[in-house]
Amino acid sequence: MNLKKYALPILIVAVLAVAAYFLFRDGSQSRAAWGYIPANASAVITSERLQDSTFLVTEAAINVKQFPLVNEAGGSLSLLLWITPDQQVFERTLRQKTLTFSYHPRTSSGFGLILYVPLTNEMEVDWWSKPNRQDVRVLSHSYQGVSITDINDLNSKPVCSYIIKDNYLIISQYGDLIEDVVRRSKESVSEFALKDQFQNSNDSPYGLSIYIKNTIWKTLLSGLLNSQAALSEFFKFLPTFQDYHLSDTDKFKIVFESTGGKTVKNYLTAWLDGQVGKAFSRHHYISQQTSQFFRIASGDSLEFKENFQDWHDDYSSAAWEKLRYHIDNQRDELINNVGSELILCQIEGNNTITDGKLAMIEYANYDKLRPILANLARLATTESNVSIDKYQGYDLFSIPIPELPSALYGPLFSGFPRAYITYIAPYLVFSNSSQGLRNYISDYENRITWQQSPELDSVLISSQPPAQLAMVASLRKINSNRAMGGVFSENIETIVFESRVNGRRIIPQLTILPKKRRTSGKVLNRTFLAGEIEWVEGNDAFIAISQNQDEGAAQLLLVDEKFRLLRPDASYDKALPITTLDGPVVASPLRVDFLNIGRQQLVLATPQSLYAIDEDENGIVTAIRVGIPSTQPIVEVVRIEGGGEGSSRFVVVDAAENLFLWENPGKMPRKINRFKNFSGLKLPIVSLNQLGSRSLIITQENGLVYLIKEDGTIRPGFPVDMLTRIAGAFAWTQNINTAQPELVGVSAYGELLRADVAGNILERKQLYRPESSSRFTTLFDYNSLDWLFLRASNTRAAIFDQAGNELFEIENIAPNSKLQYHYFGVDNRFISISSGGYTSIFDMTGRRLGDKPISSDLPVKISYQAAYYKLFIFAHEGEKYKTWTIKIR
Repeated sequence: MNLKKYALPILIVAVLAVAAYFLFRDGSQSRAAWGYIPANASAVITSERLQDSTFLVTEAAINVKQFPLVNEAGGSLSLLLWITPDQQVFERTLRQKTLTFSYHPRTSSGFGLILYVPLTNEMEVDWWSKPNRQDVRVLSHSYQGVSITDINDLNSKPVCSYIIKDNYLIISQYGDLIEDVVRRSKESVSEFALKDQFQNSNDSPYGLSIYIKNTIWKTLLSGLLNSQAALSEFFKFLPTFQDYHLSDTDKFKIVFESTGGKTVKNYLTAWLDGQVGKAFSRHHYISQQTSQFFRIASGDSLEFKENFQDWHDDYSSAAWEKLRYHIDNQRDELINNVGSELILCQIEGNNTITDGKLAMIEYANYDKLRPILANLARLATTESNVSIDKYQGYDLFSIPIPELPSALYGPLFSGFPRAYITYIAPYLVFSNSSQGLRNYISDYENRITWQQSPELDSVLISSQPPAQLAMVASLRKINSNRAMGGVFSENIETIVFESRVNGRRIIPQLTILPKKRRTSGKVLNRTFLAGEIEWVEGNDAFIAISQNQDEGAAQLLLVDEKFRLLRPDASYDKALPITTLDGPVVASPLRVDFLNIGRQQLVLATPQSLYAIDEDENGIVTAIRVGIPSTQPIVEVVRIEGGGEGSSRFVVVDAAENLFLWENPGKMPRKINRFKNFSGLKLPIVSLNQLGSRSLIITQENGLVYLIKEDGTIRPGFPVDMLTRIAGAFAWTQNINTAQPELVGVSAYGELLRADVAGNILERKQLYRPESSSRFTTLFDYNSLDWLFLRASNTRAAIFDQAGNELFEIENIAPNSKLQYHYFGVDNRFISISSGGYTSIFDMTGRRLGDKPISSDLPVKISYQAAYYKLFIFAHEGEKYKTWTIKIR
């Protein structure tokens, strides 16, 4: 046998066999450089994609390199260029290699990072052994017998330090971290927690793997201050050590899978011990105002109930003891019939609520609980007639026991200085705000819920077994109110964090949902004419539209010389009659469910009459008309909250500045200001509703601010005198610490004032006024749903939030420009500026929307269709009404 003949093939086979062995061996365990990572690491990342110029996933092209931790990892690669500026060497060294990054705590909110680059041959070792740059100072120091190379810039400022060890280039911005690497390699005990947990996991199928300690979540999400307590409680449920691996199996969403970790002992795991999850199907209960959502749910209701009550037997709090004081053993009824689903909703910020929360507890046998809640509400308060009320047919209870939901259902449900309670089967609903509870009822009744949202109607629905614990966060709503610091890509809509308990292991899963629709560059942010109709008759003092606030749909309204109310057909070829009025329209039409029948009516006014116009599913129109008890013509109709039957009521203003409250479509409004005549009113009139007490904020131009009851009597302590002229109405907001309402407004010269409901001035603060021509006012959405502060001069305008912080400024505007605020939820807010016959539209970052200004000789009206991310702008030019559209996402 000629062995030389077969020597080469045998050698090749042997090499391939060894390579296959090592490939198989390496493919069955983590590829992280575990043996060199200091033991204090809080996180470790492995990836063979971060050296790529882009790391895009899903059809929405989400850039993974923008994610928390990952962005720092990708940025650290630039440290290598301080050793050699040769881009080709840089790229060849990193090409198709699995890189490792470890994170080490250095401050309370920051990490130091170490990069581990495998070097495959002596040539690569030579490339990186000595820096090849003339514009750096190369120093070195010895640590435990190992020479560490230190790179300084020409100003002797330290840039990075590194060593080459066992064919690994190990580099960090911080020299002490490289010393930690040296010390670790000399330790006799080489294991540490993250390595011990994950060194045998298989991360080879994934382009990105992340290994973290539970404690890192607090640092990563510290920007989410509005729900930090709830987030903290949520992450206590997760394993001490966690792994997340980027899956590439779904092009429509980003999924980080996990192998899971050992169950952590806490009250949540005690409740859910040995139980399966419960599918989520109640999207129609979750308001679209929800910015974050936490859910605890079990499919084994009897076992959950038993575990919950066992836990409660050993759990005590001040609030629980106060319940004993007020209602003794009846307090047990608050926990005995708790179901197996508990939900906490963090509500998006708006004009009155900055930290609104809703706790929704599945609960049976409300009839038995109702008298107990009523008795508790009466006994727990020293105030009269402020503990029990009704709203749209639902009971409202006010219980001033701090942190009551936390005492009943655990620390996740904290942040309730006072509890406002109602029951919407099957949930007992708690809120930390009276107005927040009313808003929730209105959203539920008007179906402004997840079920009607194309982004949220399928959240938490998947083929996997349902999770026992879940969190959903809408980044747009969070970013709009409290900056997240650009933590995630702007293309991301929602984050879903689910945790499944499987035996003694908890398996987390992180799903990132991109924005559903991607708009073509030919359409995105372009201004298109959607329709126009020539109209030379009737009233053209302002543009009137019928706007469905729930759905975002809107319709142009026209009035002819015979006072017929009409609307253009779909093609804008002709106007179709709706009904006949007794005069021209004098106030912006509003659309609400005034009749409380499950559909919205058009509410408008002529100089003589008020109209509520209803149209049923068959197109049959019913116009309800009433007058007012005044000889003066009507000049304005303002929507306010707080109706006993429906979600809205109206304040009607006549030419003599008398105020009338219109609560029932078929009844004549009643006069409010029977005891006081007002003059120089600044509109709108703003309602302030508390349980058992409904008030109106009246602002006069002379600087007097009144808080009056609906019978016209002035609340004690009022009026508050600003001592200077006021250009805009006062509003109110809720104090985040006391949960009490406060009146807030600004003088014409920029002094911001806050007062409590007793008339005590809490704060006077001068806002920045850069020039003498600057004037300040409060800018309200025309639906009176939200407000901002405006500073305007002859040439520029600035927008301020409710706290007086400047958001953005627009320069080079024409004198006497008309600015309007258009509110469609906290994440869809717009400013329009009409000047010189043209209108420009801006978002709340100051970015101009549309590729051209819109020609209009009247201030425009705007509607927003969230399902299509489309603005509709209604304009008037010459003898034509026009409708324009802008696709903004």
